[in-house]
Amino acid sequence: MLPLRICFLWHQHQPDYRNGTSMVLPWVRLHAVKDYVDLPLLLAQTPLVQHTINVVPSLLAQLDAYAGGSMDDVELLCRRDPNTLTADERDRLLHDVRVLERGTMTADLPAYGMLVDKMDMHGADALTTDEVRDLQVLYTLAWTGPVHRHQEPFYSLIRKGAGFTPADQQRLFDAHAMVMTSVVPTMRTLQENGQL
Repeated sequence: MLPLRICFLWHQHQPDYRNGTSMVLPWVRLHAVKDYVDLPLLLAQTPLVQHTINVVPSLLAQLDAYAGGSMDDVELLCRRDPNTLTADERDRLLHDVRVLERGTMTADLPAYGMLVDKMDMHGADALTTDEVRDLQVLYTLAWTGPVHRHQEPFYSLIRKGAGFTPADQQRLFDAHAMVMTSVVPTMRTLQENGQL
């Protein structure tokens, strides 16, 4: 009997979301932090199974743009002090963060569901400034991959659960930026080690 040969091919792609120096949609940033580092790290835990990861040039170019300081519209809104948001910006932010479906990504973030329920029952204006900040942080935390969720500062922020401060907000975005810049070096190291 001949052995079965299977090729595991992971295709990591993103269309080009750049518009000048900003990104119009957040998907490169969010998937970079949730998937593009954590998936290779998880795959490397089973070295007997070979995997191939295909990374498209538009994804690499956008990772470089983020590393150079570009930000997407959702990131800009999630980084802001809720007190400085206009009514339109607040509505846009609350719309963007509420489209995240509850499930695996939010299972360890119960305050996210409670705040979305509060918006559903009483409207977005029912949220306090502190609750808006909590949603900014919780939405961003939800997009953290399974490996990094167990590392600092993500682990402490997840355990905190709510009542986030501006310093927490800054720590989270700094940590997300570090994860994003590790995408290519992580893949390169795993490839050089023969794991990918």
